[in-house]
Amino acid sequence: MIRLDHLSFRYSEGTQALREVTLEFPTGQFWALLGANGCGKTTLLKLLVGLLKPTSGAILIDGRDLTKLKDKELFSRINLVFQDPNDQLFAATVAQDVAFGPTNLGLSPVEIEARTKEALSEVGLVGLEERPIHTLSYGQKRRAALAGVLAMRPEVILLDEPTSGLDPKGIYAIMSLLRKINRDKGVSIIVATHDVDLVPLFCDQVAIMKKGELLSSGDPEKVFGNETLARSAELRLPRIAHLMEILEKEDGLPFTSRPLTIAGARRELLEVINRSHTSTGEA
Repeated sequence: MIRLDHLSFRYSEGTQALREVTLEFPTGQFWALLGANGCGKTTLLKLLVGLLKPTSGAILIDGRDLTKLKDKELFSRINLVFQDPNDQLFAATVAQDVAFGPTNLGLSPVEIEARTKEALSEVGLVGLEERPIHTLSYGQKRRAALAGVLAMRPEVILLDEPTSGLDPKGIYAIMSLLRKINRDKGVSIIVATHDVDLVPLFCDQVAIMKKGELLSSGDPEKVFGNETLARSAELRLPRIAHLMEILEKEDGLPFTSRPLTIAGARRELLEVINRSHTSTGEA
């Protein structure tokens, strides 16, 4: 369990990046941090992994103050995948880069090799162990960066805009991989993104931020059910929810809920059709 307790952060030049954020991330959930550029998402991720220190407030991990943890313990529990993999990858080859984290944990060569192989298998990079980093495609670099974090076997993985720069196929692949890691290993996932369409498909919970403040948090249907709040954070509704909003407000369809997925929209539309047929039959 990660708890943010009235967390605030101000950069040295005076920018107030976070203001009194209080939020809990229960173990094993898949979270999205949503908001426009400059809302504080990346700053929050850097605070969670100890790259920045809170100006005020606290980050508690299972009740312990994050700032009191030693680096080795912190990085073995929480780790961050940067937005640009080129900022994270630095070793000569893929295998060397993935092995770097476990090596710094002081593990045995046998354990380091086992973790490296396992992580590369999970991200689909088996066979590329000796490939120079600079020869990888952008998508492969993203997977290599994720493998380096997986090799640390953290309890929580943070990702800053993990789909940035990927084509639709690559976006679905990386998000599906993260969901699989979350479900199969019980690893908590927290992604910072502005892609609202991904949230209903992959995430259990969502937090909406604006100018360093937390506006709302909860399951996606609850949060996006308040379209005014979402738009106030300079976010649009997920496309399915936007379509249902138009059908309800402009075409008068009597929906009882505002689904976010194609499957949910299909069910809701069928219910409207069935109610219409029943009403017509009774008349």
